[in-house]
Amino acid sequence: MRLFHTLAAAGIALVALAGSAFATPVAIAPAALSPDLQTKLTKEYGQREADYLRARIDRALGQALARVGGEPTAGAPFRIETTIVAARPNRPTFRQLSDTPGLDYMRSFGTGGAELTAVLRDAAGAPVGEVTHRYYSYDIRYVYANTTWHDAERAIQGFARKVANEYARVPH
Repeated sequence: MRLFHTLAAAGIALVALAGSAFATPVAIAPAALSPDLQTKLTKEYGQREADYLRARIDRALGQALARVGGEPTAGAPFRIETTIVAARPNRPTFRQLSDTPGLDYMRSFGTGGAELTAVLRDAAGAPVGEVTHRYYSYDIRYVYANTTWHDAERAIQGFARKVANEYARVPH
């Protein structure tokens, strides 16, 4: 039985290694912010929230691209450029809590979400694909937000799946 487990583990490792050998490198540019969102971050949400959203996008894109044979690699000729068009938190951000003492992180919540766009560019820099995704909670009764950016993260996951599908579709 132990031999079976050892062989099974070796087989899984071999398949994973073979899959990564055929992965196509793709560069993921840091997400840009729309001017409206930048203003909102500066005046209301706080700049640290931009870093949080960018990190979530990078991770989601990396995981989604890996599923379709893409390998995030800095400096790769094929490039994905993302823009966060808009984002709305479900719960108050750190800055909002600081600016408005009456807010309660646990009891203050609302509908949230995000809108994102991406342009896929080939080695020459020409656009070969575009993706737009938007998700916002539509009713406060259906908000189950445990974190500040719960619905925005949901939007990011859907966006990453669409980008990965577009990446798999276009030549690179």
